[in-house]
Amino acid sequence: LVDSEDINHKAFVQIFREFHLEDKIAKVFEGLAGGRDFAGIMADIGLDTGTRRLMERRMEEIVSASDLHVLEGAPEAIRALKAEGAKFSIATLNVSKKALDILKRNRMDDLFDPELVVGSDNLPWEKPNPRVVFEVLRRSGRSRAIIVGNAPRDVMLAKNCNLPIIYLKPTMPRSKAVGSGEEAVRVFEARVKELEQRYEYDKIYWGRSWSEIPTLIEEVLAAE
Repeated sequence: LVDSEDINHKAFVQIFREFHLEDKIAKVFEGLAGGRDFAGIMADIGLDTGTRRLMERRMEEIVSASDLHVLEGAPEAIRALKAEGAKFSIATLNVSKKALDILKRNRMDDLFDPELVVGSDNLPWEKPNPRVVFEVLRRSGRSRAIIVGNAPRDVMLAKNCNLPIIYLKPTMPRSKAVGSGEEAVRVFEARVKELEQRYEYDKIYWGRSWSEIPTLIEEVLAAE
């Protein structure tokens, strides 16, 4: 829904530099490209619990201070689908308050039930853990869902839940924080392509923008 991926990538790099862990950056990007959650990646590289909490808190500070924007076409698509009876949820790696603030700033807060906006502050799990989706379904009173995402962890979330996904980006956007020539970016992109090739293509629907979402949802429902 928002252009957070590049912000997240910049934040990861900044945090690891602040903690003098530059040699771990490639490992982090490799894990992200494989759809891993941040906490799991931090554990894999051997950081103790205290350091991990400090870094996660710093991550939240950086992202919360960023000026995130709703992707073009999203408000119109969501309003049209809501008029037809659809419900929408946001599952963010950041705090839910940040997502709610963005919705309010873009005059979209009437389109989302607050309890369906979930993040690190009101759920004990994060993407790609399938319990995130199962809890949202429980709260919404719905029995099925279509995931819309633009990151490898969204694909893994859909796969873990055995749900269709509308994927708005065929490849990861290059992060300005590391530059196009960095090995971490090459590893990231290679893993993204590998992930896409492994995924069941009868459950992934490619899109370029939110303006395509209503049509893609019709395609998904016709195939179900």
